[in-house]
Amino acid sequence: MWLHLHGNRCGHEDVATGARDPMTAAKRRRRTPDARNSLGSSPRCGARCAVGFSLAEILITLAIIALLAAVVMPTVGARLAGGRADAIVGELQSLQSGLLLFERDVGRFPQRLESLNALPGGALDVCGTAISAPNAAKVRGPYISRPIVVINPGVINKYIIATGDTVDAVVGVTAVVLQNGGSQRVLQISVYGPELDIAEAIDRNVDGSIGATDGIITYALVATNEYTLKWNIPIKTGAC
Repeated sequence: MWLHLHGNRCGHEDVATGARDPMTAAKRRRRTPDARNSLGSSPRCGARCAVGFSLAEILITLAIIALLAAVVMPTVGARLAGGRADAIVGELQSLQSGLLLFERDVGRFPQRLESLNALPGGALDVCGTAISAPNAAKVRGPYISRPIVVINPGVINKYIIATGDTVDAVVGVTAVVLQNGGSQRVLQISVYGPELDIAEAIDRNVDGSIGATDGIITYALVATNEYTLKWNIPIKTGAC
């Protein structure tokens, strides 16, 4: 009796007969977990049973991504270029409006664009003549909605606009040849930095066609794919 009880208590086996208790064995099997790794494979499989992508699947995915990029990127690039061109045109139109309003009040065009914010003492007109005190007193500015901050006055007479391009703060005055052979006196505002596609987009939007040497917009190559663009504002002959 002692041997029988001891065997059941320790190994659930009848020591006298060597037989295992079938009920106890069944309970043990039910309690034994079905060992699985986190990927759902038997630990005996090891890395061979790990879930992953085949080389063909990866190549197909990369091909789809490349195809989508080829379709989308030109559209995105065109929209970005169009937005940059529109921003430059908006800046130049604002400057032109300010210059014309300034001349309407003062009777002269300022030599520097900062004068559209506030006219300093001793300011010059576009012809290099000092604006008289009586004329300076007629200023009703500011004539532009935001301050023009020159990079380094007297050294780098340019300021940076939102597109990252730079505008010459010194207003030029010259005569341009018209298509009919005549000439027109103009004020010129110069923009530095646009690439050819930006310059052509601006020319197309403003002049209605592309022509680098005539119209309100003219431009010339000054560095590798970098152009100087000029905005021409017609003025009366002899106007300063």
